Amino acid sequence: GAAVTVFSASASDAELPGVEVRSDALRDSMGPWSRVRQAGAVAALADEIVGCSDVVEFQRIAPTALCRNLTRRLPTVLSVYTAEHTCPSRGRYLRRSSTVCDAAPGLSCLKVDCREQCLCFQDGRTFSWRDRVRALQKERRDVAQASVLSLVTFNSRAVEELYSRFVGKPRQSRVIAPPLEAGPILAAARSLTRLVFAGRIEEFKGVFDLIPLVEALESCTLEVIGDGAALTTMRQ
Repeated sequence: GAAVTVFSASASDAELPGVEVRSDALRDSMGPWSRVRQAGAVAALADEIVGCSDVVEFQRIAPTALCRNLTRRLPTVLSVYTAEHTCPSRGRYLRRSSTVCDAAPGLSCLKVDCREQCLCFQDGRTFSWRDRVRALQKERRDVAQASVLSLVTFNSRAVEELYSRFVGKPRQSRVIAPPLEAGPILAAARSLTRLVFAGRIEEFKGVFDLIPLVEALESCTLEVIGDGAALTTMRQ
């Protein structure tokens, strides 16, 4: 029975029902002058939210200025369900060595990038110097907010452990696993020669690791269900 109001920073969300776009207040500013210009929009949106809300939930991102304003006035929740808060390139997957990064986010990322070329977008485009500054600033922001937010929720214990290790221990955290079908599952014949991958088709998801596996298993097929930046490569 709760009423929900959704604010977004993305202009592409303007077409969605019930979504209000407030990019001026929801985007993090890089420099002091841009933060000064943004202050009015942040204050206005914060007052609007406080006037009609009992709790605020940030989905994946928590803009610094708005977060600081609201955490003093309302319970604030951050929902984390990917590794993006713990890595400037949103993954922790090192493409060159095909391993998981073990470095804490920060200036050490520049050293790792010299070896791995990992500071890049998920479609493979490398970060410009401005992208690098923004990404490292974002990591500093996330660390600062970890101890301020009222609650941080995670979709798995693995993501909670990553966040606690590389960002910081939240004041309060909770794992809320995605809901599963509660109805009975009918037993069905299972084919031991058919593999299925369902998920986002990205290199760091490990989907390409299935190709040599299929080649090694006699009469085995692979069915890939999903979409992503690596879909064309996967088809090839």
